[in-house]
Amino acid sequence: MKQQFGLVHIYFGNGKGKTSSAVGQVIRSLGYDASVFVARFLKTKEWISGEVLFLEKQKNCKIISSELADPFFYSGNRKVSEQEVGDAQKKIFQTVLSEMADGYDIVLLDEILNTVPNYLSEIDILKLLRNKPKKTELILTGRPCPERILEKGDYVTEMKEIRHPFQQNISARKGIDF
Repeated sequence: MKQQFGLVHIYFGNGKGKTSSAVGQVIRSLGYDASVFVARFLKTKEWISGEVLFLEKQKNCKIISSELADPFFYSGNRKVSEQEVGDAQKKIFQTVLSEMADGYDIVLLDEILNTVPNYLSEIDILKLLRNKPKKTELILTGRPCPERILEKGDYVTEMKEIRHPFQQNISARKGIDF
């Protein structure tokens, strides 16, 4: 499924559905035999979701996950420093740069926007956008999106939370929320 040119998609905001929308685009592309690379920033292999379970079964889809998640997600005796998490995000970013050179049709960088500015710099992301292969469709997700990155998007969608079950103490549900 080689395209004439690849565009940049940005799904951001505090509402639900950023990763789901991005994965929907990936599934659509896989239906046309696209080659897909997915990098999951701030999410480890232990962070299982229906999307990951589905994509792992697809022949043209490669998925990598961060070695460490955001310290917010660790509880109990497990203590992870910001430095360790930052190093893990830099490592996955370097892998992304290497993998993108392989010329995938679609590259999804899930939660990459959440790494700015604590783990990756805005300049890192801007360089990535500037140097991506011309025919690669690139999808970025995360809550915040710096204005200079936002300006580089061809498709830009802000997810805005109006109401969410968490506000009523309803936990995330398997198959619905993850």
